[in-house]
Amino acid sequence: MDNKKIIHYKFVLLGDSNTGKTSICMRYVNKRFEQIFQSTIGCSFMGKVIEVNDKKYSLDIWDTAGQERYRALLPMYYRSADIALICIDLTTNEYNEEIEYWKKELGKYCDKINRKIFIVGTKSDMITPNEYESFKKNIETYYPQFKFFITSSKENVGINEIFEFGVQKCIDATKITNIKKDKEILDIVINNGDENYWGVLEYCNIL
Repeated sequence: MDNKKIIHYKFVLLGDSNTGKTSICMRYVNKRFEQIFQSTIGCSFMGKVIEVNDKKYSLDIWDTAGQERYRALLPMYYRSADIALICIDLTTNEYNEEIEYWKKELGKYCDKINRKIFIVGTKSDMITPNEYESFKKNIETYYPQFKFFITSSKENVGINEIFEFGVQKCIDATKITNIKKDKEILDIVINNGDENYWGVLEYCNIL
């Protein structure tokens, strides 16, 4: 039996209906593409365990519904997300408003300190090179703080890269958090040591 502890990281896919969120999940987890899906109701879950540098990580992937009527329920799913993927359909030009909406919602409800936001352009197999460049320029101009990916679930382009990059970001964030915790513990030990040290000196002076 493998007794190694598996670390869990939570990925949440957000975006309007028909942006290809479910296709991303299916391609990454099950390695297949289906042209037609039934719309997600509320939220669906998929999981995948991967290994990085001999350590196991569980990617808990939440595929949220895009319909307007479900949006009031979604904060419970992305509140504790490590990685939030804002999925944008590249075949439409109406994505700035969608990005702004989710950026605001994540800022309001997602309380994970080290949370990362990625912008994921989907259906790249259905756009022209000029449309690709237009999207890229727009994201780099207005959202330079977010990592973005261009993907096609149908042709399996850019899908693995999203999750590989996301996991590495999570690992890096965990290391930084652990370093800070170790420093805090060290500071406490040093401070306690100082108090004991001066206490000894004071006692010696009395003698």
